[in-house]
Amino acid sequence: MNITENTSRMPKILKSSDISRLLEVSPDDITLLARRGYLRGFKSGRQWRFKKRYILSWLKNHSMDDILSLIKAR
Repeated sequence: MNITENTSRMPKILKSSDISRLLEVSPDDITLLARRGYLRGFKSGRQWRFKKRYILSWLKNHSMDDILSLIKAR
């Protein structure tokens, strides 16, 4: 998966749904990763938001298998 190509047109601030489409997981899984502190994000009202540069950096350091393992460790 080429993350850079898939995110080049995305805004600088991403929603859980943006990241979930990119990784093909549910938005709830992205929220779970944020609540557990794996993804660096911030709350805007009741919604999680993420800076694209932090997400890209995080994705460079985690394989899809790593990400799925973190999600499954419920």
